[in-house]
Amino acid sequence: MFDDDLKEITFRYFKDEAIVEIEQGTYADKNADIKQTCISWNHGLAEVMSSLLQNGLEIKDFQEYDYSPYNCFNNCLETEKGRFRNEKYGNKIPMTYSVLAIKK
Repeated sequence: MFDDDLKEITFRYFKDEAIVEIEQGTYADKNADIKQTCISWNHGLAEVMSSLLQNGLEIKDFQEYDYSPYNCFNNCLETEKGRFRNEKYGNKIPMTYSVLAIKK
């Protein structure tokens, strides 16, 4: 939903249409001299969980985390080894989640 700097909500939470952006750099090096067109879609938690359930998976565990294990957004700081949080929001917003599921 947020822009890459996590300063404002730019995109709708629910999937509408493809999000097309021109990005500078790569996920590994944001300052790399590369420009690329990136196409992505937002998928809300209900959409993800429903899809798993409708495809015969049994949800065994679901967790949300207030950090990312890698520096995936601008303005993030490594607050602990392997834990990146946005410098403005700290631990106040979810950054990632995990799902453990098995095929029935």
